[in-house]
Amino acid sequence: MSYNRLAIYGHRGWASSAIAQALLTSGAPAKLLYRPGSNANGLKGDFDEIEVDIQDQDALRAAMKDVDILISLVGREDIPLQHAFIQAIPHTDVQLFVPSDLAFRCDEQGLRIGVNKDKDDVERAAKEAGISTCVILPCVFAESGLNTG
Repeated sequence: MSYNRLAIYGHRGWASSAIAQALLTSGAPAKLLYRPGSNANGLKGDFDEIEVDIQDQDALRAAMKDVDILISLVGREDIPLQHAFIQAIPHTDVQLFVPSDLAFRCDEQGLRIGVNKDKDDVERAAKEAGISTCVILPCVFAESGLNTG
């Protein structure tokens, strides 16, 4: 069986750690990209570990070498930093970008919330750059349940 080559960025949150661990032990060739000062401690599996400052475009492009799918699982304060991926992807072999969402789809009113707007901005920028995307929506959180269909 052949697998897509994965790169995962962001692995410390409550949902992202479980998702990253599942992907890293899936059997697919995988790289864990992490910011300077972090590490892959606590994660199991056979994967490459690459410390990278995603604002350094040359280093980011090199880290994404031989990657088909880039999965970002960053937390809310790092959502805007994903624009660095959008700049780098056209210069790599990445075929699919999965920007961090891990939430729910919201309406125009919901986009008034900063983090929701940031997520939407990243998705729109990727689409405008011609980058194929998909998002992971693991659940509808209780606090948002009254505002969903």
